[in-house]
Amino acid sequence: MCIAIGSAQESAAQQATEATHFIETPQGWVHPRTSWGDPDLQGTWPISYVGSVPLERCAGFGGRRASAPCDPSRAFLTEEEYQARLTAATQQVDRHAEAIAKGDFGSALQSGIVDPTFPQRQTALIVDPPTGRLPEMTDEGKRLSALMKSSWALPGETQVWDSPLDFDTWDRCITRGMP
Repeated sequence: MCIAIGSAQESAAQQATEATHFIETPQGWVHPRTSWGDPDLQGTWPISYVGSVPLERCAGFGGRRASAPCDPSRAFLTEEEYQARLTAATQQVDRHAEAIAKGDFGSALQSGIVDPTFPQRQTALIVDPPTGRLPEMTDEGKRLSALMKSSWALPGETQVWDSPLDFDTWDRCITRGMP
C-alpha cells in the first residue's frame, strides 16, 4: 500500500506570476451581452474584493498628488506594484483585535463593520470602454440625475429632507446596481 502526502505549500515554480496569473481567452470567445447589447455582468460581486479598486481609472485624486504616476492606458498593475500593495495590506494593524485587547468594545464593533479589502490587479472597475472611464452623461441622464434626491450632495447643492421619499434608493439601502 502506498500513501502519497502532498505539501500544502506551492513550490516556487508553481506560484502565480505575471505570466501565469491571467488565463488566456480562448480564440473565438465573445463575452456574453444583454439583449440591449451591453456586456452581461450578471454574477456574484463580493464587495470586500472590489472595495480597494476605484470605479474609474486614474480618478479620485481630487486635485491631490498621486503617490505614483497614473497611466490611464494600463488596466492592470504590474507584478511588482501588486506585490508591494499585497505586502502592505498583510502588514496592516488589526484594529478590531487591538480594540478588544484594550477592552474598547465600542471601537471593536465599529472596526468590524466593514470587511477588510485586499489589493486587486485591476486599476479600475470599469473595463469597457477601454479608457476605464465613465462616458459623459447624456442630456437625458443629466435631467434625470437632477430629479433624484440623495444625501450624497454635490458641491453647492442644498438638501432638504422632509420625508422618507426625500431619500433615494441608495440612501435607503435599495441599491440601483453594483456599487
